[in-house]
Amino acid sequence: TMELEDNMSTHPAHARCVVLEFASHAGTAPRFTPPCQGFASRVLMFSDHIGTHVDSPFHFIPTAGTIESVPLEQLIGPAVCLDVSAKRPDEPATPEIFEAAERQAGVRVARGDILLFRAWPGHHTDDGFLRCAGMNRAAAEWAAVRGVKVVGCDLASPDDPKDMVRPVHLTLLGQGILIMEHIANLEKLPVPRFQFVGLPLRIKGATGSPIRAIAIIEDKGGSV
Repeated sequence: TMELEDNMSTHPAHARCVVLEFASHAGTAPRFTPPCQGFASRVLMFSDHIGTHVDSPFHFIPTAGTIESVPLEQLIGPAVCLDVSAKRPDEPATPEIFEAAERQAGVRVARGDILLFRAWPGHHTDDGFLRCAGMNRAAAEWAAVRGVKVVGCDLASPDDPKDMVRPVHLTLLGQGILIMEHIANLEKLPVPRFQFVGLPLRIKGATGSPIRAIAIIEDKGGSV
């Protein structure tokens, strides 16, 4: 999960994150009796698509559900991560590229999986990150045929940013397959298969929500 901080932005189409001090220890201490030193709190203002987040189907499908209607179990379960970052940054990944990544990783995307893919070989602050293409329509249809319940990527969008039709969003969200963006640290995963948890905030009417994305990995002894 990306760390959120004041004034950060993860996509120019969405508002920056704002973190304001609302109460400080020094300011509230007089209300309390020692050894209590008062309390601190912050006001948070951010886009529902800030940082590592999940899109609700409503984000691109006006007749679909907003984030509070998303079943939590859809964002919990077996996951597979495929690395397609060797492709050209301006080239969207095709089904053939994904199948080659499966073979390289020694895994196969199965029904009920959460599919994560790494498309950018560098850091999200590097020049060119926002221009990097994710997958094409055929690859989104390939993922849907495989029966995945979520597609997540390290990019700001799984689409090709040059394609304003947004076929990946429409194909996946139109079939109830959720989309997660800005999944961080995929290159650090020691294995391609693991259990994943990435739960959204329960915000009525929101088009998406930041998530805390967690990979749960068992070692050879069975511990995590």
